[in-house]
Amino acid sequence: MKVMKIVVPITILIVGYLGMKGIEASASDNNEQEEVDTRPTVTIESLLPENVTVSLSSYGEVMPLESTNLAAQVSGEVQSWNPNFVSGGLIRRGEVLFSMKKTLTRRRYCWLKLIWRVPKLN
Repeated sequence: MKVMKIVVPITILIVGYLGMKGIEASASDNNEQEEVDTRPTVTIESLLPENVTVSLSSYGEVMPLESTNLAAQVSGEVQSWNPNFVSGGLIRRGEVLFSMKKTLTRRRYCWLKLIWRVPKLN
């Protein structure tokens, strides 16, 4: 039994070592690989311009990219509108959007102007 305790482990180590060497020997020694040409293949064709008509049909609702809500500081009756002051209209900087009756509006505007000039007390 003492002999078995010594012989079995040594036998297992020898068999394991021989198995490792057998696997190592059966492995491929061909580590050199052929170099693959990775350059792209380029071809040249002469092109001629053509006119192409594209027709699209669709359905749905057109929505604006952004919208702005306006509120006047004074109230009153509107006399005239800018013709471009509609949904989708383009209004340039400095154009008049609408004009109002000058009766009470002028007084309210002057009053607001006066209020904003007076320093506010906290």
